[in-house]
Amino acid sequence: MTAGTDTGTGAADQPTSPWLTVVTVVRNDPEALRRTLASVAAQDTSLLEHLIIDGASTDDTCDIARAAAATSPWVRLRSAPDTGIYNAMNHGIRLARGEHLQFLNAGDDFTSGDEVAAIYADWQRVGYEWGRYRARFVDANRAATRPLASAELDVAQFLRGTQERYHQGAVMSRSLLWELGGFDERYRIVADFDLMRRALLAGHRPWVSERIITDYDASGLSAVAWRESLWEEHLVRSRGGTPVAAWRSGALFAGRMGVIAGKRAARSGAERLLGDARVSRLRGHDLAAAGGTKASETS
Repeated sequence: MTAGTDTGTGAADQPTSPWLTVVTVVRNDPEALRRTLASVAAQDTSLLEHLIIDGASTDDTCDIARAAAATSPWVRLRSAPDTGIYNAMNHGIRLARGEHLQFLNAGDDFTSGDEVAAIYADWQRVGYEWGRYRARFVDANRAATRPLASAELDVAQFLRGTQERYHQGAVMSRSLLWELGGFDERYRIVADFDLMRRALLAGHRPWVSERIITDYDASGLSAVAWRESLWEEHLVRSRGGTPVAAWRSGALFAGRMGVIAGKRAARSGAERLLGDARVSRLRGHDLAAAGGTKASETS
């Protein structure tokens, strides 16, 4: 990954060395961007900069980002064509001024206004280069879509791709991201998994917290293109491995395909029988019970 020129725009008195750069990738999604901008603005902005990487939007998305950058010293904007999500995220790494980075795509947000201050306090106490927090998976209506997994890391499971790797819950030092070479743009969907996997294989271990810091919009690309996502995971696991490792990875791919396809078919059948709204309501109650929270807290 080579360095790039900072073509971002922002207010004249913007901080030059914030502790955290929040990188938001967006293209033609103004409402999602407004949501994420508001969530970041509610944090302790003395600790951060918000770097918007716009993929040359053709609607008013870039105008919204430009207006925010003109009035908020912590907001910066880069708008230019890119070749995909991870190409845009690599632009974010090159342009970031923060010591640490966190990637919140448009539509993702922090769970409260205290999250950046909390993760900064954790870093002051333990000095991590990679913090692994929890992210809550939600749909477009901000309702939980699955039970909330622990952030506790099982390295073997993670390397297999059977443990959550949400990048919205990862806070990584800029130096570590540069050491790893950023995201591998050969992968359209799972380059975040590949990057964290490479970090683990290189001996880097995250400091783990059970704090829930972000709501992750699970209606994104990896949820829609789940078959391609699983296939890319197989490619990541197989790269540079032995034929036996590749065979095991292929068997895992086939098994997970069957399980997920079965679950999706069961939900589709229930929705046809009971209706979408009824199934979503029942699922919300089940997820709340699994997470030990009230149903209203998952929506």
